[in-house]
Amino acid sequence: KIIYITDQGTVFCHHAQTGATFWKYQGESPATNPTWREVGSMPIAYDDKLYYSSYDGTVRCIDINTGKLIWHRMISTFIHSTPELCPDLDCLLLNTELHSNRSGKLVNDQSDVVCLKMSTGDLIWRTETVNGTGPGTCSRKGNRFVVGSNNNTLICRSITDGTKLWEVSFPGHVKGRPEWIDNYVYAVCEWGRLKIINADTGEVIKTIRSEE
Repeated sequence: KIIYITDQGTVFCHHAQTGATFWKYQGESPATNPTWREVGSMPIAYDDKLYYSSYDGTVRCIDINTGKLIWHRMISTFIHSTPELCPDLDCLLLNTELHSNRSGKLVNDQSDVVCLKMSTGDLIWRTETVNGTGPGTCSRKGNRFVVGSNNNTLICRSITDGTKLWEVSFPGHVKGRPEWIDNYVYAVCEWGRLKIINADTGEVIKTIRSEE
């Protein structure tokens, strides 16, 4: 099967060799603005289920074989990150983006991290709200995960309850998905800085500046 999602939030499933359509799914939106069903992140497949988030602040889980909705949950006003699946713990992690109303205008200026059950979409925990939007994708290893944001920081948290373990500052927005190699975290920011970080302490081992 080949599965993809359009800018309008429609999920298509095709035969990989013939291109024949098995099914398509148009996500129902619990948001007040259903035109925000667009998806700006990568859908993730696991165990015959597809998990994805969309700009209407909703996470969805659909059956890969039938295209039927299993569950959906609106957790924010905007989501730009890819779900990080943790099947051994029956949970997924998502970095959200929160809009606030300033003088009649919606401003996207805060974020938090939400942990949901993979099987049901029920809320397990969510972190405190922090300044800066959260387009960065969570990256988990063991009982910890790291996530970046537009407030120029990378934060390491406990997967048990979201408690902050350490925080590292960057000179620019920290987007994308950080990588773990052994006991080190590798993360980059918009202004061409790669930092290698000790995952236990949050100590920056090395900073590499890309060529201008």
